[in-house]
Amino acid sequence: MEIDRLPPATGIARDDIIVFTAADSEYLGRFLLPFAGSMVVHIPGPRLHIHLYNPQNGDFNLIKSIQEKYSSLQLTLSHEYFASRDFERRARASSKQTWKSLYICSSRFLAARTIQRLSGATLLITDIDILFNGNIKDRFGGGIECALLLRPNEKNLCKRTLGGVVFASANPVGQQFLATACDYIERFLRAGFYWFAFDQFALYRAVRAMSEDERRNSFSALTSRDVSFELAKDGLILFPKGKLKDEEAFANLARTYEGRDKDS
Repeated sequence: MEIDRLPPATGIARDDIIVFTAADSEYLGRFLLPFAGSMVVHIPGPRLHIHLYNPQNGDFNLIKSIQEKYSSLQLTLSHEYFASRDFERRARASSKQTWKSLYICSSRFLAARTIQRLSGATLLITDIDILFNGNIKDRFGGGIECALLLRPNEKNLCKRTLGGVVFASANPVGQQFLATACDYIERFLRAGFYWFAFDQFALYRAVRAMSEDERRNSFSALTSRDVSFELAKDGLILFPKGKLKDEEAFANLARTYEGRDKDS
């Protein structure tokens, strides 16, 4: 992992939240513009850290253009290179998720932990193919140390959490939550076997590892008002599940953010 620009040292107040996202060239080119545009519209003093996988020169040019377009957006960057075929040699992936996707979804939390440790950042870790629809600082921070969407009725343990929106504060409980998930992910990546959506299993285990007092006082379970799969008008974060991101409703909404030519 190479850190191109490290976020400046931050605090733990609501205004110090950094949105952390990760992407390869394909997803960066497809989703960064509406993603960043929605941040600028809805989040005052937005801070964004992007972790790139196997970046190409055009990726850095795109990020530079976003920074020039939105002067209010504090943007920092890191990157790494990996070969998914190395994992394929050890274990064949299923049709549900490629090794490329599984590695990015899992290892991004390792990168997030590194950024948090080096900068003291409070992080909201999200997929890049989402849109912000409100001010995250009104929801996170305060006494909340960690938050994610729980799906306790799912039989598959890998589906009992959602890995696409995860909050981890810089306070000890938030850092330990992220560290616990990362411990599972590191062991998994070393082991050499395939496990669909392992990142979500690791997050599930991290929640289970919290004490009853920590879950009661420091954890916040996200709801459909926080993460909307149906592009609800009052959803804080719009999360186009499955093929919804390819449909006209989401494309039209994304274009409204892509078309913004300044901060205001």
